[in-house]
Amino acid sequence: MLDAAWRGQAQALGQLIAAGAALNVTDEDGNAPLALAAAAPHRGSLELLLAAGADPNAANRAGETALMLAAGKGHTDSVALLLARGAAVGSRSANGETALSKAIRACKVEVAKTLIGKGARVAGTLEGGVTMLMLAAAFCADAIALLDAGGASPIDAVDERGRTALWHAADRGNGLALRALIGKGADARIADRQGLVPLLRAIESGQTEAAQLLLAKGAELDRRSAAGNTALMLASQGGQLEMVRALIQLGAAADLRNEQGYTALMLASAAGHGEIVKAPLGAGADRGLRNKRRQTAVDIANASGQTAVVELLK
Repeated sequence: MLDAAWRGQAQALGQLIAAGAALNVTDEDGNAPLALAAAAPHRGSLELLLAAGADPNAANRAGETALMLAAGKGHTDSVALLLARGAAVGSRSANGETALSKAIRACKVEVAKTLIGKGARVAGTLEGGVTMLMLAAAFCADAIALLDAGGASPIDAVDERGRTALWHAADRGNGLALRALIGKGADARIADRQGLVPLLRAIESGQTEAAQLLLAKGAELDRRSAAGNTALMLASQGGQLEMVRALIQLGAAADLRNEQGYTALMLASAAGHGEIVKAPLGAGADRGLRNKRRQTAVDIANASGQTAVVELLK
């Protein structure tokens, strides 16, 4: 039964059903024939199993139903058929996922549209307080307008870690989502529990294009994280030369210090980023400043074995 359902062998499946084979047999993951047919997808097998009385709401060991599996794979026809035969649109898996969240995570917009049309909860939250809009911001910018029209959670809602949809878009470097959210008035000043606003997170994650977009939209240049790091510090430490140059050109303060007393120049020196060291120096950064351990940038470069940077700082 399981093999026939997975392979879409409708004739063999029909013969097995006629012979009285069990519809609720499962594989090692708890998937019944209906789940396998939905995930494959095999419309003919799915219809046979449903007509024979297979439970459309049976769940595997992870709590996933056939509808969730079909939604996550983007099988619109299978999703429509399962819904028509009584599949519950709001069922949740063991980790709190729904058919809609799986569709959005996989960026299956047509499936998401079908599910919303059948009553899927757009304003619902997942594990950790993650909203559907946050999922769309991270994985599927095309779903943002769909969710907005369906009554999504507030655009600046935060999850349990204080992260907004805009933060998630910045983290993933989803430029289309960033533009859509900013266009709808998303607040780029909201920081997560680590004090990271979307700009800081984009830089920390190496998402240069996302950071540039946020800067173009007026993100705060010298906003600090909980550790006291600014955008310039994070970009300097991370070796992001073009971002460092862009920040300096926009007027980012070169001599601000984080909680450990490190400036952008010190952080670049410690990491051995010679070209980046030149940028704040060219902008007038004070090479004589000391961190909380009383070290200057050249002391830090020496201690880190960055001989080429030491020469630059002399």
